[in-house]
Amino acid sequence: MYADRCLVALGVSWSSMTSNSGDKNEPSDSKRLVPISKVESLGPQYRLVLESVVGELGKDYHRFVFDGTVVINYRGVASSQILVTISPSSDVKVAWLMVDIGSGDHVDQLIALSHSLSGTRWNDSCHYGATLDGHPQHSIRDMLLRVVSELEGIEYAKLEEEIKIIHDFKIFEFRGVHPGLDGVEGFVSSSSNSLELYGLLTGDEGWRDVPISRAANVIESRWSSREFVQVMAYGRCVVMLNTKSALYKKRAKDFFSTYFAGDSGYFQAEYDLAGLDHGVLFSCESVLHRFVEADRIVSDIAEAQHRRSKSPKRKSFPESRLFLRELATGKLQSARLRMRDYLARVRDSEVVEVDDMLRLIVDRSGLRRAEEAVGELAESMDQDIDRVGSFGLARLAVLGALVGIVLAVANVILLIGHI
Repeated sequence: MYADRCLVALGVSWSSMTSNSGDKNEPSDSKRLVPISKVESLGPQYRLVLESVVGELGKDYHRFVFDGTVVINYRGVASSQILVTISPSSDVKVAWLMVDIGSGDHVDQLIALSHSLSGTRWNDSCHYGATLDGHPQHSIRDMLLRVVSELEGIEYAKLEEEIKIIHDFKIFEFRGVHPGLDGVEGFVSSSSNSLELYGLLTGDEGWRDVPISRAANVIESRWSSREFVQVMAYGRCVVMLNTKSALYKKRAKDFFSTYFAGDSGYFQAEYDLAGLDHGVLFSCESVLHRFVEADRIVSDIAEAQHRRSKSPKRKSFPESRLFLRELATGKLQSARLRMRDYLARVRDSEVVEVDDMLRLIVDRSGLRRAEEAVGELAESMDQDIDRVGSFGLARLAVLGALVGIVLAVANVILLIGHI
């Protein structure tokens, strides 16, 4: 699949295990973060998309360029840089490796990048690889975790013990795929292209040998607002075909110039970051943020249950009752309230801010199922905490409540772990 230009975004999101920890919102090594508004080549592009397309979605973040030297040794790479997004209302952060690969047919190369984001190490004897500030990196994941280590002020060797909530995401954007007379829709549906798109979305290096029916099933759900754009999502990957023409740009410019003071420049801009056009990047950031929030809530509840399991096995009934009451009004209650607030914000965003594209990404990434499971856990917790909060409970009710909460937490952890 030849394209005039291929843009890639490879990201990881994370949070410390302690939520809303105040000073954690400010990175330890913030001197290496340059506000994106001060970067001449990127600041205006972000502003155009935020004001023209995204609306409120994506505004609840601070965005920076990581001040480091990034070199990606892949064929055709024209430029690469690392961006960092931080939510001021929580300690959820996202680091994106942005790569401009230029023109060509890069499917296998992009699938290799997907593997590298998952942590697969490069062959030391081959010419592929990457460096950060001159230091060789074993994989893209290794590079991004080095950035996380610096920003959090945590020794790299201890990073995944301290930062346990890490999700990854990929965006591949293709410009100028020359779809021919059938347009982008026909281009996507053709047998050879559908196999390549399947390989990109799934990271499957064996895409050439996959049944067409399997590929068609993966790419069947798509979003489009114009005949020249197609957005596909599967798992934690989004592929966008974006063949905006000069004629389309002229029509938009003529319309706004005729009836208004002129267009904002949004339709004319050639964006240099994968997914920035049409707000795809901001939608993926939102999904990553929500994955971390859901995981963090479940982790806090699991931690509370672990504390309970470590307590002496034989407690008198009054002592057990008081312990549960303290638990319900402490860590567990805090997690429950935060979960309720989180689910309320998700519902609000679905009504006000989120369009069909984001709903597609939410559904195809598995986030919808994870959030539904968290909602079920919230209901279970409400029922169980109400039961154990009363001093008139019988021992059987206490044990039943504990079993109910433990099973609910286990089910959610298993579900999220398989997404």
